[in-house]
Amino acid sequence: MGKASVKPFHRRDRTALIIMRLVMGTLLFEGGVELLRNSWGATGFIRRLNHGLNQSNLAPELAELLTRLSSFDSLAAQAILLVHLIGGILLVLGVLTRSTALMISLMYLTYALVYPMPLPILVCVSCAGLALSDAGEHFTLQRIRFSTRPIHQSTKTG
Repeated sequence: MGKASVKPFHRRDRTALIIMRLVMGTLLFEGGVELLRNSWGATGFIRRLNHGLNQSNLAPELAELLTRLSSFDSLAAQAILLVHLIGGILLVLGVLTRSTALMISLMYLTYALVYPMPLPILVCVSCAGLALSDAGEHFTLQRIRFSTRPIHQSTKTG
């Protein structure tokens, strides 16, 4: 009996992940720019949080935890804005893709719990998929810029 070979990750699968990473990064960055244009701040965050908590059927403990977030309204609003802007740029560039996608996924999971609408759920699932994939392994600045092994350890071919 021979070893069972693992099917290699096909080029089209990698291409799909790259496209998904680029699209998600662009959309998140654009969302951050729109938040800036609309002067997103603490009042917008509080208004959206209170509206969502009044509409949702969350467990009382989770609703209380999210209500405590209102005391950090300014900090939370700035964090949301920065996650959109910086996270979008990092996804487009392919730098820290998995950790960025995980952070965005968790942020949108919280948003989807407060506002269970299709778009936040789709962003959450898409970013979770990027966090679990090898989307950061190909077409990245790190891969282009840095060698995987030091030059003195490279094997000469030829």
